[in-house]
Amino acid sequence: MLARIWEANRTRDDPAKAAALWAERRRIARLGGERAVAFYGPLAAVRTGRFLDIGCGLGSTVRAFADAGWDALGVDADPATKPVHEEFGIASRIGQVETLDLEGGWDIVHSAHAIYFVTDPMAFLARARSVLRPDGLLAITIADVMAWDDSTEPAYVHTFFPTGQSMAYAITLAGFRVVATRRAKGSIHIAACIGAAPMPPVSPWMIRLGHVSRPLRYALVGRPMTILRRLAKKAIGRG
Repeated sequence: MLARIWEANRTRDDPAKAAALWAERRRIARLGGERAVAFYGPLAAVRTGRFLDIGCGLGSTVRAFADAGWDALGVDADPATKPVHEEFGIASRIGQVETLDLEGGWDIVHSAHAIYFVTDPMAFLARARSVLRPDGLLAITIADVMAWDDSTEPAYVHTFFPTGQSMAYAITLAGFRVVATRRAKGSIHIAACIGAAPMPPVSPWMIRLGHVSRPLRYALVGRPMTILRRLAKKAIGRG
């Protein structure tokens, strides 16, 4: 389903709009890669090592880690991303990580905004654990679906759409210990190491309430705060 949606975006009737769409995606991907290096890099057991990006998309995060001195490899299920990987000059493999023959010993296993599309998230986390070094770092980035300043729904068909709370629960259930969490720019960055830890609290009722109340929270708080923030930026810019 996702591949069909992406292909429709690539073959739009208006070439200018298609080009603008992909230029924006490249910009967002580049910023995401820079943020991943800044947050996850210092948390790893080594300053430079082996970096695996699962669901690497255009490959910007792989490029960012490679530029920082890491031995970086990207994996993506979409064959149409391969030409972009070649353009970026990164190492990549096309296929699903659950079935690819991947060697172990990775210092960081990273996945950003990709776990939503996985059919079996727990099997995915188990696979990530199996190729990670004993002292390696699992790095998962997801959208902050409970953010007060965003009322939009997912743009694609998702297998599941976790909150930070439920993602931390799944990660712990898979045999990891969450060591750091950061919310920034509409995303939640979760870093974890292999090891046992108490199960974090999770409340399905509160998650459900958070989802259904998003439009109201945005109308009462999100939209006014967003407008004030934009006005403040303009005022500072004029100064």
